[in-house]
Amino acid sequence: VPLRALVLLTACSPIALACLSLGALPVGSRIGLAVAVMMLGFTLAAPMRDGIWIGTWCVYRLADRVLPTAVLDGKGRRARVRCSGGAMQVSRIRRQLVWRAPLRPLRHLTVLPTVSSADAGVVRLAPGGARGLLMLEGPGGSPNSDGHARWCSTVLQWLLALECPAQLVSVVNNFDSHRAQAAFDERVKGWPATRLAELERDLAGGVAEQSLGLRHFVVLSPGLAASDGIPWLSRATRLPRALEASDDDAARALLTALRTAPTLGLVVSVADRDDIADLLVNTVLGTPSAAVSGSGVIRVGEEFQILLTANRLPPTVHPGAVVDALIRSRAKGFASLHVLPVENKVARTVLHRRAAMQRYTAREGNDAVDNQVALADTTAALAAIAQRQLIPCRIALSFAVRDSVLSKAAETAERLDGLLRGQGFDVVHPTSPGLLPALAVTPGGAPLGRSLQLTSDAVAACLVPALGTPFGDQRQPLIGINQLTGAPAYLSIWSRPNHNAVVVGSSGSGKSVAAKSLLVRHVMEGASAVVIEALLIACHEQRASVHVGEIAALANGILSARSDGYQLEARKVGSILRSFSLGQRRDSRGYGFLLSTPCKRRIHQLGRSMDVPFFRGDIEKCDLCRNLQPSTVKCTS
Repeated sequence: VPLRALVLLTACSPIALACLSLGALPVGSRIGLAVAVMMLGFTLAAPMRDGIWIGTWCVYRLADRVLPTAVLDGKGRRARVRCSGGAMQVSRIRRQLVWRAPLRPLRHLTVLPTVSSADAGVVRLAPGGARGLLMLEGPGGSPNSDGHARWCSTVLQWLLALECPAQLVSVVNNFDSHRAQAAFDERVKGWPATRLAELERDLAGGVAEQSLGLRHFVVLSPGLAASDGIPWLSRATRLPRALEASDDDAARALLTALRTAPTLGLVVSVADRDDIADLLVNTVLGTPSAAVSGSGVIRVGEEFQILLTANRLPPTVHPGAVVDALIRSRAKGFASLHVLPVENKVARTVLHRRAAMQRYTAREGNDAVDNQVALADTTAALAAIAQRQLIPCRIALSFAVRDSVLSKAAETAERLDGLLRGQGFDVVHPTSPGLLPALAVTPGGAPLGRSLQLTSDAVAACLVPALGTPFGDQRQPLIGINQLTGAPAYLSIWSRPNHNAVVVGSSGSGKSVAAKSLLVRHVMEGASAVVIEALLIACHEQRASVHVGEIAALANGILSARSDGYQLEARKVGSILRSFSLGQRRDSRGYGFLLSTPCKRRIHQLGRSMDVPFFRGDIEKCDLCRNLQPSTVKCTS
């Protein structure tokens, strides 16, 4: 602001001098008019809008006439867009401006990039250059846990070690209800079509539809930024020096990332074409139709999007602050964190300049506590860089909140804005210029200049919008909602080495209902308990071996004796047996296994863990029966 005020006062000086030279007016009037002109110039230096100076904002609004504001049939178009209620009105559609030398660099602003696939995990933006895409498995546990903080620090260490501009994109979306119901149908093939099965199926789909899950992508953009961490495309004055990475550059960055990630304990994989298409389908680069209104509301396909970006960080940032706000706001959409390496020399220069300004402010009499703290922090940062205890970087944090209903998208965006502001972030809703704010959140896009913040790796680690969704295998029975992530939790006791489970809670919290529901869903999953009973019968009959068909016959005999009203197919029995890991083999009679002593012990352990009715009957107990104690699902208050 002081520099901007000085420039405006200098520009207003000739006008003020002209006012003083007006001979037709009295001296007092001339002086008053000159002072008014100078005060007007000083006043205009302060107003801000959308995180930028009001003058810059006015220029951006005028630039909407030459920048693409709509996407039709997958191509950018200049158009007049108005948002009326829940609809977008697009008129005066014109083609994008194509520039020739020496104005060709302006194409980065006036042409919407097109995406083409070059190789596995590599996409090409034209204009823009090649990008490498990886999928990253998020951390488990609470966003406020020490384990989550360590994981985020490791991710920042990995990204900065690549010395390549990177973007961490988290896709926040509902679980697919249709996929959850299809997985339920696959699990309960052997269960009869009852009212219970119908209710459980509806519950599986409803819970998935109301729950959120996060998927994480890392976009590597070689050559996107200079050594000072400012992208070429984030400053209009830098456009002539913009570089476009080749496919080989992106492939090398991708290979380096894949080699170094496992050594740090990170689980990454190359994004295939389906993953990339699924990632881009809800962005302006992957949709066939989109438009942005003057109020900043974006229509992408059938959904509305509202953008938010942080243009100032809080004085103190807590680990997991961003992902905690995402979960609590129940926001669907994208969270983007650009991480741009900065050379130590450049960072020291910027900090020395900042320290000099703070010292000058103190000398001029503004020696307030805030200025003293800021000067101490700047001095400490310089010392940490010199001792290599701090890695400088620039970051840009942005969000795109989406919903099929505009009012719901606006409500969710307001809730997320409030949560972030409550933690000390300065958040703005960018409305211009054109589609550039939307591209800042899009994978592979350049961040907005107003979003760039020079900070340290420790602070950037607290801003990582990542969280794993453990127990998210929809092929297993639904057990409830994960209170740490808000996502549905699925768990099959038989999929774990130890088949015991403990349900813990205070009195009246629903432990018994949870245990009974867990048992019913496991039984519906494939009647595993009755198959174990059939195996126990075979063990007590002293058989040397048993085959799948024989086990199916024994199991169906048990079901008939209990009048359960359904039968198990041999194929389903074979699927259940494979989950028990009993060492099946195939011979002339089909699939089966030897009933060796270790195998019998495993069968008895499974039977005890399930508390099958076999042990409660009038049977002659063998040595294994007597040695093993009952181990059921326990409820602890």
